[in-house]
Amino acid sequence: VPPGSLFKLIVSLYLAAERPDIFNEYSYTCLGKNSADENMPDRCWSHQGHGTIQVRDALTHSCNLYFASLYNRISIKNFSSFFNRFCRCTGINGKLPDLSAEKDWSRLLAGLDFRVTFSIGDYIKLVRYLKCGIPPGQTGETGDAGVPNERRLIIFEALREACVKGTAGGPTKPYGASCNYDPLPARMKKGVGDLSDGVWGKTATVVDGTNLPVSCGMFIGGAGP
Repeated sequence: VPPGSLFKLIVSLYLAAERPDIFNEYSYTCLGKNSADENMPDRCWSHQGHGTIQVRDALTHSCNLYFASLYNRISIKNFSSFFNRFCRCTGINGKLPDLSAEKDWSRLLAGLDFRVTFSIGDYIKLVRYLKCGIPPGQTGETGDAGVPNERRLIIFEALREACVKGTAGGPTKPYGASCNYDPLPARMKKGVGDLSDGVWGKTATVVDGTNLPVSCGMFIGGAGP
């Protein structure tokens, strides 16, 4: 399944591991539309924009333009090296596409390159890493991903916020066929922000070629442990 905006999780982990300057300090002002940089998407999924944000809020609200804006600030080579190392140490079977232009690189960072795919098992491994990191004694010869625990926890907290005020907050919207939402428990229809059992996670829209504010196609995360 193409990750869509779930790919932003891996970008955030890269920043946490190798670019603490960006992770801690870089801000971007999202106005909803981009008219200044032809290498970036024309707009964010939110037409109103997200204002001036750093990585934590960009992840909570899944800001496309924030992540796309990193294309001329981080190295494709260094990111690829981290991506391969991260996949090895977590057991994820991932492969990056060929990137022939800066515009392709920008779209990948924003989660808009649908040539990337992961299995459902890979998403489970990603969730386990976000919650627990690499358990001691289980890395074997693969080594660690190099993400400091304190920064991984900041990403994890951003995923908690996503379920309160971000893309997974608020009431469930009944898009599509009724079978998509009728079976949901009543507490989920009220919105995951009402839950008290520590729901956390990330949403993604996985419709090829779109960058529109439509119903989320995927959610990964958890509740409590």
